[in-house]
Amino acid sequence: MASLQNKPSISYVFTRPKFLPQTLNFFGALNLCHSLSYNNISQWTCEIFQIDDDNDKRICFEMLVYTVYRNFFNELTQPAIATIASQFFTIEREIGTNYLPILENLNARCNGVLNLIDSSDEENSDIESFITLLNSAIPNLRWGNADWNKGIGDAFDPDMWVHINNDRVVDSSFLGTYISNLPDLNTMWELYGNPIIPSPADSVPNNAFVLLSAADMLMLSNIKAHILNYVRTDLEILTNSYVDENKYAVHFIHSSSNGGLEVPSRVQPSGHPIYYFDVNANAWVTFE
Repeated sequence: MASLQNKPSISYVFTRPKFLPQTLNFFGALNLCHSLSYNNISQWTCEIFQIDDDNDKRICFEMLVYTVYRNFFNELTQPAIATIASQFFTIEREIGTNYLPILENLNARCNGVLNLIDSSDEENSDIESFITLLNSAIPNLRWGNADWNKGIGDAFDPDMWVHINNDRVVDSSFLGTYISNLPDLNTMWELYGNPIIPSPADSVPNNAFVLLSAADMLMLSNIKAHILNYVRTDLEILTNSYVDENKYAVHFIHSSSNGGLEVPSRVQPSGHPIYYFDVNANAWVTFE
């Protein structure tokens, strides 16, 4: 397996691109938030193009595209209809379309870009244009809470999550905190999970976070299996806790989807694990 561990780091200095007009037209609003951050996208792209082995480079490149455009290629999530145009390629997604022909088309159309890349050229316009495209990928964006988003930085920004306490009930989630009538994990999974994925109720321990978005889980699964082994930059999800007015410890994930939670002013580390369903391992696993 190719690795960058023994290669010198190459610095790329790009101006953060604006969103493409097609992306802004699709959402029709600002306050757009990345699941996978722009900094991760740009850094990983540059590091992937430094891989010596051409086959490894192409596989990793394809998986990065597949990951960022997750909803267009993912049979676990609801189909989407959208068209994204760029100078390199156009994706036209229709309900029922299998992702493999689209991915092959992406690879074919981007071969020229890969062949032109010179990883020693910090001003390489092909890399910069490709990063601009991935930065505007609609499946990697959503409307979000700007107050929460600005504190997430380069960490992964999960969509929906819950926290289960020592009594195995949900005491906080992206919707807010629960003082009475605390829902159980199965109830939250039935409301927000994907029925194709087995319920986490029998797989997740007490005092833990659980991710609910199938799209997030596919993304994390592919990043873990196909990207992290090739790049230097790791990925994290931010968790913290604070003590509320009732002297109860509220554990939370930093997410732009947090609608019922205000950004606390004083926090401490949570220390509770995060669980997601790894589609490659076909099991609930901890995010590490």
